[in-house]
Amino acid sequence: MNIRSILLRFAAAAVLLAIPSCVIPRSYPDPKLHAAAPASVGLPKPATLAVEVDGQTNGKSRSAVSKFFKKEFEKAFAKIPNLTLAEGGGKVHILANNRGDTKEAAKKGAASGLTMGIMGVEVTDHYDFTFTYTAPAGGSFSRSYQHAVHSIIGATGSPPEGITTTSVLAAVQVAIDDAAKSFIRDLVKSGKL
Repeated sequence: MNIRSILLRFAAAAVLLAIPSCVIPRSYPDPKLHAAAPASVGLPKPATLAVEVDGQTNGKSRSAVSKFFKKEFEKAFAKIPNLTLAEGGGKVHILANNRGDTKEAAKKGAASGLTMGIMGVEVTDHYDFTFTYTAPAGGSFSRSYQHAVHSIIGATGSPPEGITTTSVLAAVQVAIDDAAKSFIRDLVKSGKL
């Protein structure tokens, strides 16, 4: 094996190792919106809550999106002390809308892909969460929260200083946890729960 062959193999291996880091999204929840959510929340007394979710993408209801958000919100609520998820108590309906310019994101993604990630892009998914709680004895309480998940794709761009990136799913889960904790905090403050 000559030196040229060894150098070509080394270069090919370097390219193959670099490609995934250029095209796999590095995501993080919006730091300002994350900081506004409570670090933890609990209930002063045990409560039961049933969860219904209408999951949307750009304002259009989608069954798969509803299932995803329902599962993730149930996981978020299950972490809250004194809260049990079951029928027979209060009900919360959540309208979860993932807003984003999908055409613009596709253009940016194509440009990044064609340059094998050299032309990096940042895409932001905005989330609007509207919670409506209905108490067992009647009466309701509603609040809306916004969040965002930023994703960096390609070799350029980096998150703000001190922010660690993660997978898209993990960043969305943080946004959902933040919204669920914020809602429970506000619901307790309202005296409805």
